[in-house]
Parts: sequence; structure tokens; C-alpha cells
Amino acid sequence: MQPPRRGRHRRLLRRAGTLFFFAQVGSTVLAAGCRPFDHPRPLVLTSHPVGLSASNPGQRQVGGLVFRGGVEIESADPDFGGLSSLMVSADGRRFLAISDESHRISGSLEYRDGMLVAARGGTIAPLLAPDGAFLVGKDGDAEGMAGAHADDDFGDVFVSFEGEHRIWRYTGWSDGRPDAADPLPTNLPLPALATAAPPNEGLEALARIDKGRLLAVSEHLLDEHGNLRAWVLPFAEAPGEAVPGPDLALSIHAVPPFSVT
Repeated sequence: MQPPRRGRHRRLLRRAGTLFFFAQVGSTVLAAGCRPFDHPRPLVLTSHPVGLSASNPGQRQVGGLVFRGGVEIESADPDFGGLSSLMVSADGRRFLAISDESHRISGSLEYRDGMLVAARGGTIAPLLAPDGAFLVGKDGDAEGMAGAHADDDFGDVFVSFEGEHRIWRYTGWSDGRPDAADPLPTNLPLPALATAAPPNEGLEALARIDKGRLLAVSEHLLDEHGNLRAWVLPFAEAPGEAVPGPDLALSIHAVPPFSVT
């Protein structure tokens, strides 16, 4: 019997991967390198439910957070794994994720009695560069992801990358249709300090905070007080729209053992 391929037992949360979903007052919270023949293709996932706590299987709540279920996911696809950011549709039925080795995946979620019980595969595809080339391995060390619009539209998303620090905007992902090419991403200008971060201390987390404004938080780029550096980055929601104001630098206090990762 051959040993398991790399990437079979990666999980969605903390890169090791249990896909956990939490809710407060009923709302959902929630690798390998690209090969020469890599292309968008169907993704087959297997999953099974897991609990919130291995030592306390009946636990369903931590403070104000109510556990909505979790699943461990696996796939035989050699490019599956290393998932670093996840978006879930407003109805909780679809997800989009990116990996730290140049891929994106999509799929669906299933519930029973209000609890998450399964994840089904949709598509896996290599991430593209603005020049149309496939990203390979850590060239596509994707970390953060956020939608450009309030309607959770997976067709217009920002992705942050470490190593060569940058944020690219992807629109119109084809979701694996073989006759449809993905449009090329565009670059979102960044402050000089964000692009000069050490290789593994760049923009780890992204969130859309309101119309035309994106919050970008570094992983371990600290200010003089030991706080995480972050920026509010303006962007045009639609072509031709004015960019709403300049960048805004700020700091975020991380309380150990919690941080951005």
C-alpha cells in the first residue's frame, strides 16, 4: 500500500484543519505545488463530523459562542490542503477557501437539525498571476481573503499573499468550467511598510469593513509598542468609481495567547 499523499489530512482551521462553525445569536462564524498540467477541475471531498472538545464531547458553548458543528475533510487530490482562509455564503450553504500553496477550492455544506454535518467538494483550481501564469508552491502563499461586496459574492474577492507581500483582486472565477478562463487579477496598492515586512510577517487577515474599505492585519509586523500593524485600504467597488479616501494606518493589540494566524 502506498503511503498517504501529502495534503490528504490537512484541515480547514489553523491549517491543520478542522472546519469549525460557531454561532452567536444564530449567526454563522465560521497544497502542494501547481503542476504543469494543473487546471480547474472537480474536487471530491470526504468528511466526517467532529466535536468542539475531544475531552468533553457534549460541550456546545464557549462563553457567548454556540457551536454549530464541525467536520474533518480529506481529499485524494494532491493539491488539496494548507487551507488558510475561508468564506461562507450568507445562507451557510457554500464555501470558498484558499491555500498557502497557490490554490483555491469551493464546495457546499450540509446541515442536520441546525448542525453542520458534512462538506462536499466543488472545484479546485490554481491561482493565477496578473500576467496569466499559474502560481506555484509558495509563490502563491495566500493567507487572507475578503469579498469586495456586502452580498458575499465569491466572484469578486481580495486575496493577500505573504513572501512577496501583495493583495490581488480576483473577479469572475469560473468555478471549474473547462470552457471558461479566469480573468486575471489586479493589484491593490499597499503602503510601503506593508510590502517591506519580513517574509512570514505580512498581511495575514483581510475583512471588508464597509463600502470601498478593506481592513488588512499583519501576522507579526509590530509597532514600537508591540502591537500588530494594520491598515484600512480604500478600493473602488466598481470600475470607474472614485476610491474613497487615503490609506489609514492603525495598530491592533493582540492579547496572548490569541493572535492573527
